[in-house]
Amino acid sequence: MEKLNLQTLFIEHEEQNQTIQSKIGYHFSNIQLLCQAFTRKSYAEENPRAQHNEVLEFYGDKALDFIVMKAMSGFYGKIGDDHCFFSNLEEGELTTVKAKIVCKSMLAQKVRELNFHHSLILGYGDASQKIHLQESVQEDLFEAILGAVAIDSNWNTSALEKVVERMLGLDACLRTDLQDEPDYVQVIQQWNQKKYGLLPEYTFQNWVSNYKLLEEFPQGGSMQCNLQLGSGMLFQSLGKNQVEARLATAKKAYHYLKNNNLLLSLTDEVGELVPEKAINQLQELYQKGFIGEPGYAFAEFSDADGTPVWECTCSVKGLDRAYSATHTSKQRAKKRAAYLMAWLYLGNMGDEHRDEA
Repeated sequence: MEKLNLQTLFIEHEEQNQTIQSKIGYHFSNIQLLCQAFTRKSYAEENPRAQHNEVLEFYGDKALDFIVMKAMSGFYGKIGDDHCFFSNLEEGELTTVKAKIVCKSMLAQKVRELNFHHSLILGYGDASQKIHLQESVQEDLFEAILGAVAIDSNWNTSALEKVVERMLGLDACLRTDLQDEPDYVQVIQQWNQKKYGLLPEYTFQNWVSNYKLLEEFPQGGSMQCNLQLGSGMLFQSLGKNQVEARLATAKKAYHYLKNNNLLLSLTDEVGELVPEKAINQLQELYQKGFIGEPGYAFAEFSDADGTPVWECTCSVKGLDRAYSATHTSKQRAKKRAAYLMAWLYLGNMGDEHRDEA
C-alpha cells in the first residue's frame, strides 16, 4: 500500500495555505518553503526525500532576534543631539525585555492563537504522542515559518517586520511596559503548571452580548478572552485583539491570585534558603527571571596575624545594594556573601542558618 504523502496534501490544500499566508501577512513565491516550515524531522526520517524544518528554525531564530532588536532600538532609544545613540533602558533591562518577548511560552502561545500547530506534518510516532501540543514544538514552528519567509523574501526586512508584527504582535508587546510589569502570561502559566501540571486554557470569541463585561471594560474592545485555570477558576477580559485580550485576562488572574495570597512564593520556586545552596539558589532565581544576574567580586588581604583572608562581595544586576563576607577560604567567603544576598529574597528561614553560613 502506497504511503500517504502529507507534504503533497499540504501543498495541494490551497485554502489552508492561503489562510496561513493571510494570517502572517506574507505570500510565498515558493510554496515548498512554507510546507518545509511545517514539516518535522520525524516525518523526514520516515520519508527520505522530504526536507524538514530544523535549518529553517535556525535562520528564523536569527531573523527574529534582528527584527525584535531593531524594534526595541526604535522604541527605547534614539540618536541624541551629540549624534550618539541614547537608550532609555540599560543593557540588563533590554535583555530582560527581549527575553520576555521571544521566550518559548510567548512564541508557542502565538502559534496556538494562530492555530498553526494543528497543520504540522509529523511522523507516525510524533503524531501518536501528540507532540504538536508541546510548547517546544510550537516554538520551533514559529521560528521555522519566519525562517521560510527570510529565505523566500531574500531577507527582505520589511517583509520580516510585517510577519513578526502579525505573528507576535511586537508593537503591543513593547507597549505593555514589560520591563516594569510582571510577565503576567508567563506567571500564570508557571502557576498553573506548578499547581496542576497543566497549561492554562485560553479561548477567544468576538464579543456579542455580555453586559457585565461591557460595564467593566467600556473601552475594552470586541475580542473576549476566557481563561480557565486548573482549579476551575474562570477569568474573562476584553481587548482589541487576541494579544491584548489575553494579556488583560492574565493580568486579572494574576491580581486575583496575588490579592488572595495564592501566588507562588520564591521559596516555592527554589526551596527554602540553605547556606550551602545559596549560590545555586541565587542563580536559579536569575534563570527564572525573578532577579538580575548575580555577580561576585573578590579581594585578598591579610589579617592582624598575617593570615590570608578573602573578601567576596555579592551584587545583583539592577539592585542598588551589595553584601560582603570574609573567610580564609575563597569559596566559603563566596557562599557567605551569596547567602546574605539570598536572605534578601528568600527571607529569614531560621537564625540557626546564619551560623552554618
